[in-house]
Amino acid sequence: MKTGSPIALSRRPREPSFLDKTRAHGKSSGKVTFLDLRPIKIGAETLGVLSAERIGREGTRALESDTRTLTVIGCLIGQALKLHKAIERLQDEFKRQRREFEKTIRKTYRIENIVGQSKRMQEVFAAVTSVAPSRATVLLRGESGTGRR
Repeated sequence: MKTGSPIALSRRPREPSFLDKTRAHGKSSGKVTFLDLRPIKIGAETLGVLSAERIGREGTRALESDTRTLTVIGCLIGQALKLHKAIERLQDEFKRQRREFEKTIRKTYRIENIVGQSKRMQEVFAAVTSVAPSRATVLLRGESGTGRR
């Protein structure tokens, strides 16, 4: 991960650069190529490392081909993660704006802001207050020009 460049190690068990800290490959037989794409990044942030092993296929052309394939896969993973982060940021921004909008709406459209002192308007206010917590649809009827908006 320090170099930031792809590496391909043929005959991995004998390669001094391969540490095999998990000891998972100490007894492997045959020709094994270890391909390691280092690292998967978004900008300057390192997200991880993509690696693979190829058993039985070796040679410079095979290594170059496999390294190119892993490089493309690594770029695709990096782009998918970048898009995922962008979507998360947009969702957070949407939630923030929605909270702001709801707060503004609650301040602006309150029953106390409606003008009306008559007994009939007080009845309307009581009906609106009782229905407000539900999701019911309400139809306000009245004469033309009375301001039912």
